[in-house]
Amino acid sequence: MEKQFKSLLKKAGNNSFSIPINNWIFAHGLIVVGVLLPFLFLLPQLFESSTTGQESSELLAHQTSEYTITTGVLILSVMGLTSFFGALFSWWITRYDFPGRSLFGSILILPLAIPPYLSAYTYSDLLSSTSWFQIYLTKLLPFSLDPQWFSISSIRGAIGIFTLTLFPYVYLTCRSFLSNQSRSLVENGLILGSSEVRIFLRLILPLMKPAIWAGSLLVAFEVLSDFGVVSYFGIHTFTVGIFTTWFGMNDLTSAVKMAFILLLGVWLLINTKRLWFHERRYQILSSQEKPLARKRLTGSTRYFIPMVLFLFLFIAFFLPIGQMIYWAFETYDMVWSGEFFQLIFNTLLVTLLASTLIIVTALISANVSRLYPQKSIQWLTQTSTVGYSVPSAILAIGTISLFHYVDLRIAWSLEFLNIPLVSPLSLTLSMLIFAYWIRFFAVSFQSIQSGFSKISPIYTQAARTLGCNITQSFWRVDLPMIKPALRGAFILAFIDMMKELPLALTLRPFNFNTLGTKVYEYAGNEQIQEAAFPSLMIVALSLVALYFILVQKKGAHS
Repeated sequence: MEKQFKSLLKKAGNNSFSIPINNWIFAHGLIVVGVLLPFLFLLPQLFESSTTGQESSELLAHQTSEYTITTGVLILSVMGLTSFFGALFSWWITRYDFPGRSLFGSILILPLAIPPYLSAYTYSDLLSSTSWFQIYLTKLLPFSLDPQWFSISSIRGAIGIFTLTLFPYVYLTCRSFLSNQSRSLVENGLILGSSEVRIFLRLILPLMKPAIWAGSLLVAFEVLSDFGVVSYFGIHTFTVGIFTTWFGMNDLTSAVKMAFILLLGVWLLINTKRLWFHERRYQILSSQEKPLARKRLTGSTRYFIPMVLFLFLFIAFFLPIGQMIYWAFETYDMVWSGEFFQLIFNTLLVTLLASTLIIVTALISANVSRLYPQKSIQWLTQTSTVGYSVPSAILAIGTISLFHYVDLRIAWSLEFLNIPLVSPLSLTLSMLIFAYWIRFFAVSFQSIQSGFSKISPIYTQAARTLGCNITQSFWRVDLPMIKPALRGAFILAFIDMMKELPLALTLRPFNFNTLGTKVYEYAGNEQIQEAAFPSLMIVALSLVALYFILVQKKGAHS
């Protein structure tokens, strides 16, 4: 029955236009339209002339070249370093057996709980000339050190911060790939006389290309969307340039043009995959293969790997967290007030509402993509996931343009009907939640689609044979079987929104603060130590979500 069902799906996929119209297809179409609307509203502004004059336009043209070079150097450097550490650490954890291997395998994802801008604020103050670190080092060493050696307010410092906080993206994708790899690959390499290093470099690493690319592409999207780190360090990236042109120069038209240049760069980055892989496929052909066997380390190597992993985690997670805790105790009396309960409530309110909306719509799209393999449906599905690859600065401009247009039409309609306007949509939480939905829809969609892929279509076909329609089989059969994927999708979206800063800064209602915007406000006033307490709240909420992911993974393995 399963083979017959798959053959029917394959035949249906050959006809791109035989799409039945039902509520699922209609809802999926609305989701795609909703995702694309903000970007469509940016198109007319591409053909408008700048309002700041010719001199300003020439200045922006010169700055655009600087933004391009700086952004390119930053992204390529971070992608290279995160790929190196993520691939290496995943190989160590998967291949070797050493003290603490199981623990390190779990806690290597902890840096994801720290947003890059929090790490940047912490290390910037920690390595300043008046910090305890430099004072202690000056007393310890017999010679004086130039304080500028420790300054990280540069592109090199930003590269280091992004590498420390974002490498888990590559680590997770590479480890997932290695957990399904064939044991015979390594065994054949050993039989042929290759060393462990040579096997990793010449055999495993080339096979890890898709996993490395998938993780590093997520890293690139995070770097492109970042505003907190680059603005605090004074680095002229496209995101900073867009916000500076938009708010500082009050030139929305030029900001939109810069946004489309950045969007073109994102498109080129995504399509680089074809040039790297040359249409090659990476998969295990035999179902008899066994996963990689771990090799027990002996001698000095037995302790070298855990020492390296601990040192990296200490710098990436434990040191900044420890410093935040110390500052939080020092400034607790100065910053603590009942306002923080409101900040926590606002943060949870926005993230939970947006996460719920994302899960519902991602479920609809993933189910439609599973049931209808027609090329047009698959193309629409891929289009709906474009939000995660679009930098937040572009999405913010498009969202404001869309809601401004909708507010004008609502005001005109209510005025025609003699009904008073209560509040424009752009002054409510709806604009921020809508932008969050577009930005992080792809994260939950991929998780839910992965959950569906592990379910045999025979169950759905059996329910349909017994008289259930698509909706009934979805509620009674499909949904209960993908609950773990739903939890994972919800938590991933929640964590990403906890760390998002540009959208919250630009799209929040008036006098509406979250933990992230409060931290940014403290950092802007050079009150880094005062920012420690709300920063720890962000990390604590992210750690709670990561804990549920770890518990879910352990339950799946058991």
